[in-house]
Amino acid sequence: MSKAANPALKEPAVLPELVDLFRPYPRLQLTRGDEAAYQRFRCREPNLVSYLDEHGSGGGQRRLQVLVLRAQGQPVGTVSFIVETNRYRPSQANKFARIDLVMVDPSARGLGFGRLLILCVMTYLLRAHGKSLYSISCLAAHAAVEKSLQELAFAGRPKKDENFRHMELKLEALDLDRLARQLAQKTATRLQAINFHLRQRENAPSC
Repeated sequence: MSKAANPALKEPAVLPELVDLFRPYPRLQLTRGDEAAYQRFRCREPNLVSYLDEHGSGGGQRRLQVLVLRAQGQPVGTVSFIVETNRYRPSQANKFARIDLVMVDPSARGLGFGRLLILCVMTYLLRAHGKSLYSISCLAAHAAVEKSLQELAFAGRPKKDENFRHMELKLEALDLDRLARQLAQKTATRLQAINFHLRQRENAPSC
């Protein structure tokens, strides 16, 4: 049964905070996902350390949020994260975000989808939460994730007896409007590059 024949089967809603960046590239979509979408990718990367391992899916502020990246309609990667309020901070900037897992389907690696997911979640966090955030952190288990975060000015330190690094970007001393614009530009540049590669694949002669 087609989606048109069954109105209950709807296309995933594009993330509104980033729709302006994705609009020029219809081959690519960023949508909200759920825990089921997260688990479909997680089962392929069982050794990664996740927020859910310690806290469960939780509820309220602690609920894990998931973004799903699609290329030509197919899910190719996901990034999970939480945003939580620190009730001990009386200032306006009383929220922190933790990027949980960045996962790309093995068949889709090598095109920059992982870096795009990091740029997207960073841009989303700043656009959606703005000056209420004081920190964005991540436990980086992949060297590629660590490198991408370092390029975005995250500082890192190794976790004792663990095979990952705690990476953090402290926001209080930064111009967040300027940072949001810079991240949006980097995201747009990455989208343009990936779209170019996808278009080349489409036009490649079949053997």
